Amino acid sequence: MSAHAVVTSAGARALLLSGEPVVGYGPFVMNTPEEIRAAMDDYRNGRMVEA
Repeated sequence: MSAHAVVTSAGARALLLSGEPVVGYGPFVMNTPEEIRAAMDDYRNGRMVEA
């Protein structure tokens, strides 16, 4: 896996990752659609812990 952080002179920031599949839905970012569904289920059922 490789990661590259980019910051522009205007202050925009981006993190570029490569090496694994990435799936995003709403605030969730996982590696597979199944992981997204599990995270949504955990969220809906109060199983996510506030950091």
